[in-house]
Amino acid sequence: MLVGDQGGEYHLMVQDRACAIREGVHPTPDVTLSMTAEDCLLVMNGQLNGVTAALSGRVQVAGDMGLALQLKSIFPTLRPKPS
Repeated sequence: MLVGDQGGEYHLMVQDRACAIREGVHPTPDVTLSMTAEDCLLVMNGQLNGVTAALSGRVQVAGDMGLALQLKSIFPTLRPKPS
């Protein structure tokens, strides 16, 4: 969930090292991350460490923490597309 300006509810389906992003809440998520849309972009751009953000409370994690920790290793070069 992304809160604040430009926020919304999205879910990522990760399978075979590929990711699909869809709007809405997944009915049975394994892990849920909540943060501001701004912090999400900072994490994706490598300007904010995801673990540090979680430990400081900027990112809230519910569910399988192990999966959340694997996101960086699964998508090490994840960058948003330019608009």
